[in-house]
Amino acid sequence: MTNISTSDVSDTGVCNLITYAGTILNSDMEIYEEEERIAYISNTKGNDINGTNTTFYCKNFPMGDLNDDFKVNTSDVNVYQYASDGTRTTLTVSSIVAATGSFVLSSAPAASISHLTVTYKWAQRNVATPDALIKQAVIALVSSFAYRKINVGKSPRWRMGSTQIWRDITAHDQYYKEYNRLLARLNDRLNVDQIQLENVL
Repeated sequence: MTNISTSDVSDTGVCNLITYAGTILNSDMEIYEEEERIAYISNTKGNDINGTNTTFYCKNFPMGDLNDDFKVNTSDVNVYQYASDGTRTTLTVSSIVAATGSFVLSSAPAASISHLTVTYKWAQRNVATPDALIKQAVIALVSSFAYRKINVGKSPRWRMGSTQIWRDITAHDQYYKEYNRLLARLNDRLNVDQIQLENVL
């Protein structure tokens, strides 16, 4: 995809750029939900607080990477229980299914509590798998950063006697435009719905 070699950017440097790009993409495409109140969603997602139920659902899904460790697991979901007097207790999440927005608590909340809340991130595309467009976006952003690192401070033109030499140092801009194009597709709900419809058909 690029003509960059290890003489331009080391393997370690590329790994650092991938980590940085992944964090930025998480910020650009994921939506933060803070203490969303857990309530009835549908017949199959009742979110019952009855002293026996341990499986609950977020309103939005797929779940995202809350702590930017490039994994989607139980550490990306924070669940709180509120007593009638307002006392908040953090509950333990034993498992999640990121694609459906479901999570299982280690023990069932008592029917007598006031309510539950959940803090998490979600995105239009599945970041747990991840979606192929997510990979393309990371590649484009890493390429942009790499070219910016290589070309920073370089002049696009220099003179040798009567000869002028021009060089193109705008590659980072082109890859950044590609990143933004892919990001728009990642965040386009209608585009996601159409793809899902095509998969079903």
